[in-house]
Amino acid sequence: MSNVRPRKRKVPVHRQRLNSSMKLLALLIALAVGVCSPHAEAEEVPFTGRTSANVHLIKDVLQDIQLIGRGALSCDSITSVRSILLPSDYRPSGGPFPEGRSRTIYERWQVELCGTKEDFLVAFWAPPAGEEGVVFRVAHPFHR
Repeated sequence: MSNVRPRKRKVPVHRQRLNSSMKLLALLIALAVGVCSPHAEAEEVPFTGRTSANVHLIKDVLQDIQLIGRGALSCDSITSVRSILLPSDYRPSGGPFPEGRSRTIYERWQVELCGTKEDFLVAFWAPPAGEEGVVFRVAHPFHR
């Protein structure tokens, strides 16, 4: 048995900084993926019923529902969605609402979160003149 210790290799300072920078970058990427990724993608969640939304818009609405679920219901795990188009003369109680007097399509989304069905009001309307796309809002709880 030898009493000779193996020599420690010295890592140049610039490589030490690079290694710690890479570790920090990897940690930030892991956090961003974990925090920003929704648990449910529109393709993964059984979606039934009628909606005026396309797949991209459905994904956006589901992300908002997950945020509401996480905050208000302590659950953001969506297992199913059933959409119901509301009559064209439907007007939600309360207000004021951001959609104002714009032609608005209202839908009730019955969402199963952690085994409990919750109703959400989803509103879609056109953006201000000169802008493209669709504006939406999600309200919970749903009031008839």
